[in-house]
Amino acid sequence: MTEEDMIGVLDRDNSDEESKKELIKKLVSLDTPPSEPVIQALMRIIKKPSIPEASQGVFDDTVDYLKSICRY
Repeated sequence: MTEEDMIGVLDRDNSDEESKKELIKKLVSLDTPPSEPVIQALMRIIKKPSIPEASQGVFDDTVDYLKSICRY
């Protein structure tokens, strides 16, 4: 998956919350953290989550992931 694809999945306008959760699970399995634009897209979820992101677990998964890579 390319960086642009990852950012597209994490975009606020994307309403498929399950795809966001799947992407975060894939990021966990990587040996190195993703690029800075992907990290910024993840930080957007923490700073201004949409209601579905907050209620369907995307926010929690994002916080856990960023804590695991020491970027939060």
